[in-house]
Amino acid sequence: RIRNNPELTAALLATLFYGAAGGIFTSILNNYLSDVHNLTAGERGWLELPREFPGFMMMFIIGGLTLLMRETKMAALAMLFTVAGAVGLGYLSPNTALLAVWTIIWSIGDHIIFTVEGVIGLKLAKDGAEGKRLGQFGGARNLGVITGVAVIFIMAKMIGDRYDVFFLIAGSCALVAGVL
Repeated sequence: RIRNNPELTAALLATLFYGAAGGIFTSILNNYLSDVHNLTAGERGWLELPREFPGFMMMFIIGGLTLLMRETKMAALAMLFTVAGAVGLGYLSPNTALLAVWTIIWSIGDHIIFTVEGVIGLKLAKDGAEGKRLGQFGGARNLGVITGVAVIFIMAKMIGDRYDVFFLIAGSCALVAGVL
């Protein structure tokens, strides 16, 4: 039961908040790159190479981190990368080089959490209920994505395309997830 398990409750809430951060990030990134940095579709494509590099290197990153910490600490570390990437994109990206750096930092956090989220869910499952638990984590993440996108949609209608504010909200959600 979720109610009687504070560890599980915290993990599901962290997943929800991380889902919100990810939903915000993915829903605004392309417009941000076009509107603020004037990247063309081709230039945007080139940005994908360094953004996806951490995913390629994840077996080495996770392997190294496994020697130093448990999955829950890796998840918290992932959220720190996510917070730094979000704040950097929103406030510290005056040029394409720094834009790439902050995008890579976000991506490191994103890839670490994708790697450990299922493991954390499985560790919090009872024998025979692993699928149910993973479904609960997927549902929490999806609810977070929907909530994050809805918040940005409403805020954009109210204040316009304030990408700095949107990235700050994404970073704040990731920070809450990391604390949880």
